Amino acid sequence: MKKLIVALSIVALAACATEYDKKKFHITSDTYYISEVFAKDHVRESDNFKVVNITGVASSDTTVFYRVLWYDENGAPLKSTLSKSTEARLRAEQPFHWTAVAPNANAKDYRVFISGRPIEQ
Repeated sequence: MKKLIVALSIVALAACATEYDKKKFHITSDTYYISEVFAKDHVRESDNFKVVNITGVASSDTTVFYRVLWYDENGAPLKSTLSKSTEARLRAEQPFHWTAVAPNANAKDYRVFISGRPIEQ
């Protein structure tokens, strides 16, 4: 019986784990209800600006804040008013889609921050 309880606990913890790329995302513990989140980026042909599309699913109705920080080829952050914290309302079991555009063509990489409260930096 004890082994069964331990096994069920492990399965329950694994089911609650958020699936995401830890190199691209920083997700605070107060957003545990986001069950998966992915990012796919491409470069716009019209101006060579990088665009990132963020998708995911939440397990409950909630409000989160996200922010995309952009970095140049040397890993230095790019300053921009476009990188401000954005409020997003999520619906339970409904996919969410966010899009962010780099502030200029020098942006080569990005990191997405997601939190239960406004993100200041």
